[in-house]
Amino acid sequence: MSVGTFEVRTILIIDDSDVVLAACRSILERAGYRVITRNRPSGSITAIVNERPDVVLLDLNMPTLSGEAILKVLSKTQNRPDTMVLLHSTMPLETLRMKAVSTGAHGYIQKTDNNTEFLRRLEYWIRRTQHTSSARVRPTQIRSEFGAPIAEINDSEASIKPVSPTLPSPMTPQVPVAFATPLSPRSAKTLFVDDDWTTLNTYKTVIGPMLDAEYVASGEEALARLISNAPPDVVVCDLVMPFVTGADVYKRALAYDGSWSERFVFVTGAASQRSVTDFLNGVDAKIFFKPVPPELLLEAIRRVEARRTGAS
Repeated sequence: MSVGTFEVRTILIIDDSDVVLAACRSILERAGYRVITRNRPSGSITAIVNERPDVVLLDLNMPTLSGEAILKVLSKTQNRPDTMVLLHSTMPLETLRMKAVSTGAHGYIQKTDNNTEFLRRLEYWIRRTQHTSSARVRPTQIRSEFGAPIAEINDSEASIKPVSPTLPSPMTPQVPVAFATPLSPRSAKTLFVDDDWTTLNTYKTVIGPMLDAEYVASGEEALARLISNAPPDVVVCDLVMPFVTGADVYKRALAYDGSWSERFVFVTGAASQRSVTDFLNGVDAKIFFKPVPPELLLEAIRRVEARRTGAS
């Protein structure tokens, strides 16, 4: 279905109500959309990254994991797709508007049994986003990490007006990669931690030649490197590992040296566990979901190293 020049192919609906999912699917498919539904909030972030929908309709009040928690982790995810996220709830309109502002969603639609109104509001947000920027605006926090505003309140419209942020968009993996400030070989000693040797071998083959890199397959080995006489400068760490998880590595490293709070980049293939989501919500670190385009991971390492050394 097309609205102006903005073609929408896929809508992902995340809601714990099967009744709502069935009703929305019926309405949207009749209108020409491709629809994916999820009745569990767990795994939603992975679904967004993997499915790359054009629009997400996100319920706020769900058990075990709220829509707000999903948006908070998604805002930190470095390889998130250019997806418009709309809050979809029975909350009053003013409450929804403020929730959208505080969570960084693109907009909101109040749940209704009026099918025409539901489609009208959806198309309104699609047109608005398409009009504001020639490219779809990604969901993120109200201000980017560089301090640039990415959303503002428009009281006359009682809505959120997205402002196109200057942020890198997902790219097709290419090596070598050119950066505005190149990351020269040997400039950052990087430790890659993952219990999957296939992933480690990929890091070693694709990214390793550009770095002074080490590779370990367990949290225990990672901790040994962190407290050694020659610790790494940056740690790229998987989260879900047996015995000692990535979260364990981070917490123990932080207890040993507070500077580790700014020297981790997390990579994970799943965010379905509540403990993982809670951890990601509580850290100020780069977060990627597998598979990771190598240029984005290299850029994250470069930024961590630049911040550590005080370089611009």
